[in-house]
Amino acid sequence: MDHVPIAGAGHRMSARSFLESMGFRMARQRVLVVDDDRPFLNFVQYILARDEFEVEIAASAEEALARLQQAPVDLLLTDIHMAKMEGLELIQRVKAEWPGMVIVIMTGYGTAPGVMEALRVGAVGYVLKPFTQEQIVSVVKNAIEKDRLKRENIRVKSLASLFQFSWALMRESNQGALLGRAVDWIKREARVDHASIILQEPKGGTLVVAAVSDGETLASRGLDEAGVCNMAHLTLARQEPFTLLGGVTCRPALEEIFGQLPSAALRIIPIVARGKTLGVLSLLKQGVGFFLERGVPEMLAIFTRQIAIILENARLVDALQEGYRHTLEALVTAINLQDRRGGEHASGVERYALRIGERLAFTPPRLHGLSVAAMLHDIGKMGSDEAVLSKEEKLTSEEYEQIKKHALDGANILDPIRLPDEVGLSVLHHHERWDGAGYPHRLSGEAIPLYARIIAIADAFDAMTSMRSYRGRTSVEAAGGEIIRHRGTQFDPTLVDLFMSLDDGAFA
Repeated sequence: MDHVPIAGAGHRMSARSFLESMGFRMARQRVLVVDDDRPFLNFVQYILARDEFEVEIAASAEEALARLQQAPVDLLLTDIHMAKMEGLELIQRVKAEWPGMVIVIMTGYGTAPGVMEALRVGAVGYVLKPFTQEQIVSVVKNAIEKDRLKRENIRVKSLASLFQFSWALMRESNQGALLGRAVDWIKREARVDHASIILQEPKGGTLVVAAVSDGETLASRGLDEAGVCNMAHLTLARQEPFTLLGGVTCRPALEEIFGQLPSAALRIIPIVARGKTLGVLSLLKQGVGFFLERGVPEMLAIFTRQIAIILENARLVDALQEGYRHTLEALVTAINLQDRRGGEHASGVERYALRIGERLAFTPPRLHGLSVAAMLHDIGKMGSDEAVLSKEEKLTSEEYEQIKKHALDGANILDPIRLPDEVGLSVLHHHERWDGAGYPHRLSGEAIPLYARIIAIADAFDAMTSMRSYRGRTSVEAAGGEIIRHRGTQFDPTLVDLFMSLDDGAFA
């Protein structure tokens, strides 16, 4: 530790003591020293404590394990040769329970095979007995600093990975898929054995297991679902993370939660967005020290905050989509009320259009866009004269010209709503013809938007096979014949062939 002179004090004060005297509080590095030589153990404790480490001592490997069960430390400093349990076995057991523990060995036999084996199974350094104060302090500090740099590197990589993963989740619209990807990612990145997200239902507050890593169940991991949910309720009530250390070897009373797991830790973290509790993230790790290791709680807290934001955004999107759907239904109802001849025409056009879209292997977002365009293709008729729309006789040329305006009127009505471009263009161009003789812009061939070409076929077929006040219903066979007759003139020939191949109930 660096030292700085304090004017008028008559002595030198450590940097830590000086900062603490000025009101700063710095976390002390916690070291557990293990040696069965009590005088030597007290000597090492004295040296490290003078350098302002927080030092605990254990006179045996068994005592050291018991202390670590209570609370892990930053560094374990252990003799390699001890009675009962040797230092090598202690290192192996510590690494099994606390994989991230920093371990340094003390020995008077620097070249012995045991030292090499200790380094192989997890120790990061060693110091030869007898050693000076400077030597032991230097070895401990170097080991802790190397570990800090290693963890910082891992943390930076984890944050970068979390940032990229968060963007991927933001693009996921299905909540079930979103949560499934989230628990699989946190299981892998946090190196836990099991991850699950338990959500609180908005009404009633019931907890429901919404996603489990790798498609498992809580029971498959030896966990009792009711017990975990009880812990989740406790976490939500406190609104702070909760860690339960258990397993049959250390807390037999918790067997109903941990099953037959020998030793494990269950970490439950509340998922809270804008002060609103959404649920919890539940993590299981065999070995009781993992969640108390430096850097782990911070990384999990960051991940949980991201999940909370993404979940809240997904719920807001769901609410917007629900309102959007009701708005569309209201618009379609208004169309049907305006054009009594149309009846359920919009729904029929949507049904046929979607069958074509499915045959074209449209993605779900594209099918949704096609559905909206089909439902709203005649929305421009809301601006047409009701007397013209309900007229049973043949329309005059002036009246027909007025009706033709509905395509442009429809596009203008939808423009402020900010629908996807394909939707508005489909409404505008659904009366264009493959041969260029349509309206309003006389587009031809593939210059006509694909949605509009699909809707043109669905529109004509549904109109012919629906009852009208001025004519009866055309048979499916006759309507199909008309579609074929205008193949390559009014309609896209490829889409006509595809439509007429739908023999799986699409025309029922």
